[in-house]
Amino acid sequence: MKDVFADMKFWKKPAWEGGKVHTGFATYVDEIWDDIKQLFFKHGVRPNGKTKRVYTTGHSLGAAAATIAASRLGTFARGCFTYGSPRAGNKKFTQTIKCPVWRFRNQRDLVTRVPLALMGFKHIGKFCYIDGDHNLRIGAVKFVRLFKDAVASVFNKVVADGFVDHSMSDYIKYINECDTVHKKEK
Repeated sequence: MKDVFADMKFWKKPAWEGGKVHTGFATYVDEIWDDIKQLFFKHGVRPNGKTKRVYTTGHSLGAAAATIAASRLGTFARGCFTYGSPRAGNKKFTQTIKCPVWRFRNQRDLVTRVPLALMGFKHIGKFCYIDGDHNLRIGAVKFVRLFKDAVASVFNKVVADGFVDHSMSDYIKYINECDTVHKKEK
């Protein structure tokens, strides 16, 4: 329920590095930021005193948190992988992220569509789309493919497949399938 309450605080507040972020997501990161910093300084500093660069990752609320953490970590972030991520901030906020971001979306995952773009929220990163045939498409996805998956959803026997497609177990399963097929092709 705590995650649901964080999701409902969709108004924007200033982000640390610039732009504006979803209040609920930023508050969630604020609550765990001291733990993140402690882990970073415990494991992120090499014996020679140089700092390691880290990856951030998460699913759903965790994906939004990973995006905000990547912004806060600045040049210490090496990359960010998100799965089923809602939009975390506005365009100016997305420009504060210095590392590459890979944004995975499983077919009709509803969480990836909130908060609404009409409210000024933007996605960030390379779009990695798991289509209705469970193929991983990276980069621009043709509208025809998205439309085909949406139409298939209407005739699907699974009720609320937009929520079913949000399952982390499906993300793992389909990405593993794509990886297996890719290895066989080599």
